[in-house]
Amino acid sequence: MTDEILALLRRSKRAIVFSHHNPDGDALGSSAGLALTLNQYGCRAAVHLAGSWSEHLGFLLDGLEVDEKLDEISQYDLAVLLDCHSFDRLGPGGRTVAAKLRNAYPPIPLVVVDHHLEGDDERPEGALLLRSESSST
Repeated sequence: MTDEILALLRRSKRAIVFSHHNPDGDALGSSAGLALTLNQYGCRAAVHLAGSWSEHLGFLLDGLEVDEKLDEISQYDLAVLLDCHSFDRLGPGGRTVAAKLRNAYPPIPLVVVDHHLEGDDERPEGALLLRSESSST
C-alpha cells in the first residue's frame, strides 16, 4: 500500500466503502474486511452496495453499518472505491455518487483499490492502488 493511502486510512474517523454493482464474493469480502479493520482502528466505517448479491454471501455484512441512501455524504471524511476502479462500475447511481463526493464540503478524499484494469472507464482522481497481477482485492 502506498504511504498516501495508509495516511488517509489512519487519519479517517468516518469512512464510506463502495464496491462494484452486483457485488460478488470478492467485492463483499474485501468491503467487509476493510470496514471491520477500520472499525477496529477507531474509524467508524459504513459500506454502500448497489444492485444485488447472492443470499449465501449476506453473512459477510453481519454487524456492519450499511448506508443505502447516502443522504448525508458530508458525514464522511474518506471514501474508498474497493474492487472497482471507476464510479461507472458502481452501477446506475455511480455518476450521482461521484457528483456527491465532488460537491461535498469539506472535500472528501478518495482511495481507489482494484485489480481490474479493463475498460475505458474514466478513472477518478484520488489515491490509486491498482494491481492487475492480483487475483482478487
